[in-house]
Amino acid sequence: MTDATVPAAAPAEELPPLVWASAFETGNAKLDGEHRELLVDINNLTRLLSEGREWWQIVTLSKELRDKCVDHFLDEQVVLERSKYTKLAAHLREHRYIEKQLDDILACISAVARPSRAEVEAVLYLRSILIHHFFRYDIAYKSHLLRSRNQPRD
Repeated sequence: MTDATVPAAAPAEELPPLVWASAFETGNAKLDGEHRELLVDINNLTRLLSEGREWWQIVTLSKELRDKCVDHFLDEQVVLERSKYTKLAAHLREHRYIEKQLDDILACISAVARPSRAEVEAVLYLRSILIHHFFRYDIAYKSHLLRSRNQPRD
């Protein structure tokens, strides 16, 4: 028996790769590097979908992406705590919300051997969740990090 592949005419075929722009930088080299890596992983996941790769590969990469996100969220928390980000509590709530969504998506896509369009859409939703967070919520602390970096240390 062979593994199932992504259904023909997967919606990922329509999605161009995401391109990193300097405007997305937050001012923290470590976090920006992690964002770039996650963007590469998101593009790889989208590429696997559009190529109709075997489903287990897509599930595996989705799990790895989720794990990298959780690690990134922890790194981000440390940076924001050290810089005394005043909106940290709300940002951390957003992280927990995303982690729950990612876990739900992984449960959905891991439960099937033969993906339907619904599972493919779930993977694409994973992509959109992360993009939305990085380019809406993370960019929101950019000015804070830049200001805190330029303030004198005690």
